[in-house]
Amino acid sequence: MKVRAQPNVVQRSFAAAKMLLRHGGLGVASPIEGLWNIGGSDDVGGWTVSGILPAANMPKQLSGVADPALRRRLRAGLNTPKKIDGAIFRNGRFFQPSLATMDQANRLLYDYSFGWTDLVAGNNGVFALSRLPPIYHLKGRALVLDTRGHAGNYFHWLIEAAPRMAWVEAITGALSQVDHYILGLTDSKYVRDTLGRLGFEDRKWIDSRRYPHLQADELIVFSDTREFVHPETARRLQEWFLSREKVAGPSPRAIYVSRGPKSSRQALNEAEAVAFFETEGVSVVEMDDLSVSEQANLFHGAEVVIAHHGAALANLVFCKQGTRVLEIFPPLYQKPIYWAAAETLGLSYHAVTGLPPGGETTESASSLHCSAPFSLDMEAIRVAWKSVCEGL
Repeated sequence: MKVRAQPNVVQRSFAAAKMLLRHGGLGVASPIEGLWNIGGSDDVGGWTVSGILPAANMPKQLSGVADPALRRRLRAGLNTPKKIDGAIFRNGRFFQPSLATMDQANRLLYDYSFGWTDLVAGNNGVFALSRLPPIYHLKGRALVLDTRGHAGNYFHWLIEAAPRMAWVEAITGALSQVDHYILGLTDSKYVRDTLGRLGFEDRKWIDSRRYPHLQADELIVFSDTREFVHPETARRLQEWFLSREKVAGPSPRAIYVSRGPKSSRQALNEAEAVAFFETEGVSVVEMDDLSVSEQANLFHGAEVVIAHHGAALANLVFCKQGTRVLEIFPPLYQKPIYWAAAETLGLSYHAVTGLPPGGETTESASSLHCSAPFSLDMEAIRVAWKSVCEGL
């Protein structure tokens, strides 16, 4: 089926318009002022919108980051938070490969599509296609659970996808009122763990890898969290996971989360950091073999969390207020996701950055991939650790 162009609602940007002209066949519904008001509706596109959560607060404090260059990069990397809305699209369509949502007027909905490159309108892979695959029709209500990484990343699953199973109650009244769950990946342990606890029924699962272009009588989608963590999200996740599978024995007071040998961004001298932290009474843990509940209770019981930048830090949503966090960044990849989460959740945030391997400067190593191995700056870690421990 070819998607009809809607030039009157094309995203107002030269890049999007140019891509539309180049590839043809797809209109983009802009987040036009007033169009996305809470409780709004559109008769042509057949959709209604409900407010779910207000915009997250922008983080401000970086007193726990001594490196001025790192402070600048974290501030520069912040997205602009937006409120979270939920919407029901009558005869709405979902295209899984680029996480694109379209209404019955054949318009691509910017706020409800997640395949944008760097959040730039027009940079959705669906524009590269002149025609989409055949549609698979679903009767009844379908909830889209696919998100960035198609649930293959713990952070995106826990913070962006799983909470939709709570938010949907504001639209349908109960999760049981959903007839289908659209999700391209259910074989990850943490995905199955979450779905099992919330009463997920396999018969309702629609594998979007097998059926990449779907249309439902009523398609339920949520707008982009922009990687911000909301307090209500943390509350719901704690409600789901903290009361189960308590960690055997007393919880460690301080934990160092190793990324394990299979992860990207390996710290080449991690053994040195492990030895240092163990002498300081810190327990070294890995998340790979733990259930979501086990991870939740481990983070909830800790007063200090030390971890490399990565999906395991999504578990900060389970920490008690006042928990001290030391995030270790690689030299070429610094994102402010967990700084923003820590401030929203009332945690004390600290951070250091690593060094390029082989004694190179950050500038000379700029051609390295962001997932490349790096060296830990042990002097910076010792200084930061002293700051973290003040008052404990």
